[in-house]
Amino acid sequence: MVADIEIESERTSAVRYIGVLTYRFYAEPVQSFLSGSGARYTATPSPPVLVLPVLIEGDAQILWGEQNGWLVAWSGYTGGGLVPIRVPLGDLEDLAAIDAQRALAGDLAALDALARRYGAADVVVTEAQLLPSAGTGGAQDASVQLTSKRYGPTGLTDTFVDGVAGSSADVSSLFASAVAAVDVQLQENWKQQVIPSTGATGVSSRLEVTAPLRGLDEWLEMQRRLAQVPPVQTVEMRYLALSEARFDLVYGGDQMSLERALAGRGLALAADTGNWTLRLSGGFTPTLVPPEPVADEAQSDAAMPADPATGTGSTDPTLQP
Repeated sequence: MVADIEIESERTSAVRYIGVLTYRFYAEPVQSFLSGSGARYTATPSPPVLVLPVLIEGDAQILWGEQNGWLVAWSGYTGGGLVPIRVPLGDLEDLAAIDAQRALAGDLAALDALARRYGAADVVVTEAQLLPSAGTGGAQDASVQLTSKRYGPTGLTDTFVDGVAGSSADVSSLFASAVAAVDVQLQENWKQQVIPSTGATGVSSRLEVTAPLRGLDEWLEMQRRLAQVPPVQTVEMRYLALSEARFDLVYGGDQMSLERALAGRGLALAADTGNWTLRLSGGFTPTLVPPEPVADEAQSDAAMPADPATGTGSTDPTLQP
């Protein structure tokens, strides 16, 4: 099962050996072993998550710019597991979309717009504060206190607090350790979501669903959210119109886990007169196109300017020849 071994660093003495080694495994043999042992596991990747790093320095809250060392530490980071991580560029469009205050306040409209720009399902606003470590000395004289909040279509879904210690002489390494700590938490949270609804036997269930619609954009949004629900394996269409969609949800695990996962993505599943219906929640408002106005024929004629020669088009008798 072992593909290769990489020695990243090592030290030896007369009495001991200290090394950092990376083992890489072939995926298929490992999955076969886990399935055969009855272990519950997942190899399902998460939809991408956008990280917004906000640095707290005294009373200042910093999101954009090189003065935010917390953002610099995240730049180019893509994640080390099942959760792909995206970091904003910090260009003019980002600066216009949101600032540190709105990010910390959880401005859902701004966060959702930014997530759509980067193709992310959720946004994690992770707040870092660099502090001296009281009562410690030497290499552990500073710490980074972390507060991370995860936002989805329905609003705040998770909050976690952490901290890492290190040397104030090497703040970049300290922030790098903090990045790894946040990533570990995101990976563990994803596993907790997916593993309970993904049994080792791989048994799938099917549920016929009707979705009342108010237009095409509402259906497109529903498809986007369904693609982010871990238990949902496929969506098999039966019927689609501007006012309604009927389809089968093929999913893993039990229905209660499915309902919780759908609710987490702003999708409400409910029994309605013996049928299952699915509706968007979380404040989505479709773009409604107003009908074209139809002018009354008589009013149109009255409003039409008269021909100078014949007076045609006017109902004003003074303009008749």
